Amino acid sequence: MGKVFIKVQQQYFRPEDKDMWFTKSITYTKIGFDTLVKHVSADSGMSEAACEGAIRSIMKQVEEMVLNGHTIYIKQLGTLKMGISAKAPLDREEAGAKQIHRRRLLYYPSTIIKDEIENTELQCVTKLS
Repeated sequence: MGKVFIKVQQQYFRPEDKDMWFTKSITYTKIGFDTLVKHVSADSGMSEAACEGAIRSIMKQVEEMVLNGHTIYIKQLGTLKMGISAKAPLDREEAGAKQIHRRRLLYYPSTIIKDEIENTELQCVTKLS
């Protein structure tokens, strides 16, 4: 089970025109590729070079597959796929690729991840060290 620290802070809130109290999770740093490789290597017992090669290959394949219209499903993580937003004209002749105004990567977390998030311990801190 994970553990996330939260903080409560007062902040001005425009629609209400008053200071209100907000609860926020404390985030630390973004984990870069090199740090991820080190963690995977330590967890798996594989060399860092082998882990780096495997992770790069997975990332390349996921990118290629999603960009070619495939949906990627990984049981423990969830589903990745490309989504589009398009205008909906009244005439069929006007519909098509020219109506697409937004493309994005969609991520749907698995029930495993959702359950883990729901069961994550939240601990409120009053002072950050």
